[in-house]
Amino acid sequence: MNAIKINEVCKSYGDRVIIDHLSLTFEKGHHYFLSGKSGIGKTTLLNIIKGYENPDEGQCIRDESSIAYVFQDDLLFSNLTVEDNMNIRMATIHPVMSMDEALSKLHILDLKKQKVSALSGGERQRVSLAMTLVKDADIILFDEPTSRLDEANKEEFIMNLLNLFNEKTIIVTSHETNLYKRYFDMISFEEGMKIV
Repeated sequence: MNAIKINEVCKSYGDRVIIDHLSLTFEKGHHYFLSGKSGIGKTTLLNIIKGYENPDEGQCIRDESSIAYVFQDDLLFSNLTVEDNMNIRMATIHPVMSMDEALSKLHILDLKKQKVSALSGGERQRVSLAMTLVKDADIILFDEPTSRLDEANKEEFIMNLLNLFNEKTIIVTSHETNLYKRYFDMISFEEGMKIV
């Protein structure tokens, strides 16, 4: 079963063509890695899948409507505690598990009362994963999630991602081909666009 079908999608900004008649199928429960240099269209495609942007031409057909998007910047409120940030997120959704359960799955329950400003990059990423976990989306999009992590935290992040969301459809963008190609089906973006 398909989770997402991209059908002849085109997207331009001014005179610059970002996506040119792209057709792709993302199968339900599979894990995908979109590789390619900056500005090539990876994030634009995620934005179209999520519905933040509309294609100029073509269609994005989603067989499942529950989509979570984890941005490159974690969008946490640094002056608030982890608990406060989680409460803000949970007020906008119908959570499928408690805050404590989600934090425990990421081994960060002890950080619940900590201000986000005191957390390391890896800890902030785990908070973002916990916030995604409570939503229980069918499709999860990650935009450059490991770009600000050190090598040890990058591997830990990927293991957490795969363990927590193994049965979900996952689409990740990154420049770090060697890191992701071991665990994900790779789709390579090239100038003009773009499928190999």
